[in-house]
Amino acid sequence: MTAGLTLHHIESFRARDVAGSIARIYRDAYDCAEEDARSFINGAFARHTTWPGFFLLVATFETFPTGFIYGYESREGQWWHDTIRPAMLASGQGDWLDDAFELAEIAVVPAMQGRGIGTALVEAFLAVVADRVILLSTDLGDDTRAHDLYLRFGFADLIRGFQYPGFDDRAIIMGRRPELLHPGSSAYGG
Repeated sequence: MTAGLTLHHIESFRARDVAGSIARIYRDAYDCAEEDARSFINGAFARHTTWPGFFLLVATFETFPTGFIYGYESREGQWWHDTIRPAMLASGQGDWLDDAFELAEIAVVPAMQGRGIGTALVEAFLAVVADRVILLSTDLGDDTRAHDLYLRFGFADLIRGFQYPGFDDRAIIMGRRPELLHPGSSAYGG
């Protein structure tokens, strides 16, 4: 891990206490307006903190908040779960949604990217939920750093070119199954 980097597990009932830091990281990482970051915090993030299994890590470099990662149990009735379900079923991969954990967001401030912070966040996150099926989506764009990071941690592309309703951009739905990571698994030719 990067010298000076500390990862903090934040309990769901304390997530609002770090909402300001999360908003700043989100704004900088996604290069969005302050209003958009506040909307994320007061909307999706606030809702997600109440969902079963919510797990949040915040990275600080020295004392400066530099990144975060969070997820929760993916269940019917949640927007993302219900939005990808038809495509997952149509592609024959609907079983990935059974008892899955969603890696919902990861962000690192641009000035600190490339220093292993994202890697440290994913490693720590997976150490807690490694025994679960984990799903996520990432942009299908020119910047492949996030996709490459997930591939290094055993995620596989499930659906490429997924389009969320109302959005122009395309995404990659990725998944990671613990049983597929073990040597000798037939899924990896063992």
